[in-house]
Amino acid sequence: EDAEKRLQVIESFDELVAGFKIALKDLEIRGAGNLLGPEQSGFILGLGFDLYVRLLEETIADLKGVPQEERAEPRLTTDWAAFLPEDYVPDNEDKLELYRRLAVASRPDVVDAIGEELADRFGKVPAPARHLLELRKIRLLGGSAKASEMKLDHGKFEVWLRQPLTPKDAHRILTRTKEDLEFLSGKEMGVRLKRAGGDPEAFLARATKLLQALGEPVTLAAK
Repeated sequence: EDAEKRLQVIESFDELVAGFKIALKDLEIRGAGNLLGPEQSGFILGLGFDLYVRLLEETIADLKGVPQEERAEPRLTTDWAAFLPEDYVPDNEDKLELYRRLAVASRPDVVDAIGEELADRFGKVPAPARHLLELRKIRLLGGSAKASEMKLDHGKFEVWLRQPLTPKDAHRILTRTKEDLEFLSGKEMGVRLKRAGGDPEAFLARATKLLQALGEPVTLAAK
């Protein structure tokens, strides 16, 4: 059974410089010594080796009292169709692996690299898969912008911030994005971007630009 798994791995990673990926998969199959040996293989097989190691590193840092970078990501609700279609990535194991890698991606450029890999392995990326990649980047950028929640539908995009912006920063964001933004008040401060027609994917690009502006160094107002 393990030999068959190894053959499947070699078949799935046939591009150049695939040796490192194959080595990681081999570690998942056979375990990696006492620390990540057979008694822990259930966790490795369930999470994947790289995610398991990341969780292990975070736990060790926590036990040592080492400060860790905050990785809080906002909640994102959307009506956009965002998935890997069955006829695009037919193998369920490939699909789950790609979903997992997107879930643990910590930077937009990592998501872009996964998009390039999709195009290289499976051909032109269809709209639902492109949306999946863009929404993952939007959530990451929302984390950098200190957003608590975001709502994206085909008519508008709302970002709710953990701290309100100063008038100076609001003016800077308006100048930076050149958008007719609506600033919302409530329990938290929000920023609304309306679609107002046009290409749906161009609207995603506008939402991304807004988050990039919100994520720049700002002077936050006191609550």
